[in-house]
Amino acid sequence: TCFCAIPPSRRVDYAAAATAALRTGGHLAAVFFTDPENDDPTSPPFRCDEPEIDALFGRHFATVATLTGIPTHPGRENREIWRIMRKTSRSGAR
Repeated sequence: TCFCAIPPSRRVDYAAAATAALRTGGHLAAVFFTDPENDDPTSPPFRCDEPEIDALFGRHFATVATLTGIPTHPGRENREIWRIMRKTSRSGAR
């Protein structure tokens, strides 16, 4: 769930790094903490949602599976998703 610690303005950098690190056909598996209930917008954990994930990774990755209701840390039930994505293109550029 490291994605929730990345400021939203830097998430494009994370997606670019993941794209550059994987070969075409490689997989990225991640748990996204979508609803951290954080009232401070200046510090983590930061909220994310599936449209944001799709926008950041969709250009270079195809979603293989998205699972909800996954076993999770107590207090995070039904607020995390597990996504498996397969890299479909070579570019690591933004």
